[in-house]
Amino acid sequence: MLLGVRGPHASMSFTIRLDSPASPEQVLAALREDTREWREAALPPELRRHARRVAVRIRGEAFTLSYEYRGEVGPEVVLRGAVRPGDAGGTRVIAAAGLARGEAAGPLVLLAGGLAGWLSGGGAGWLLLPAAAGAWAALNDRRVAALTREGSVEARHLAERLEAAVAAAGRRAAPGRPEPAV
Repeated sequence: MLLGVRGPHASMSFTIRLDSPASPEQVLAALREDTREWREAALPPELRRHARRVAVRIRGEAFTLSYEYRGEVGPEVVLRGAVRPGDAGGTRVIAAAGLARGEAAGPLVLLAGGLAGWLSGGGAGWLLLPAAAGAWAALNDRRVAALTREGSVEARHLAERLEAAVAAAGRRAAPGRPEPAV
């Protein structure tokens, strides 16, 4: 488990590891700056119908890239990561694509509700909720398995935005120095 990247209820797919000569503060600032872009043209054509823009939430060294949607609900694909000092200076960024916590935690809520109903004497009907939780969890597992860079335009775009922000921070920190390999 990647500490600071995955939560206890998060379903994650592929992982990205990036190194930058920039400091962690510079990388986080570049992420904030990159997500200020609000023009529709900044999104791939497949996402423009639902998504308004990419947003970032930063708490300490942890960040979450996600989409802001226009009134209607879209796919809850997120990229969660952490920005930490690198072993040889600079910064190490580790991120993982997956589903938002609410979608991944849904089966646990159904399971807990079914168990509470059954224990409170609600009868056998409450035992259907754990079965529904199992079905929901299996569906989420299939959705997460489909979140590959190649198979999900949402996940690919978030990964590309992260890579662009980290590269921009690196260029500002060490102008004229070649970018480290991704």
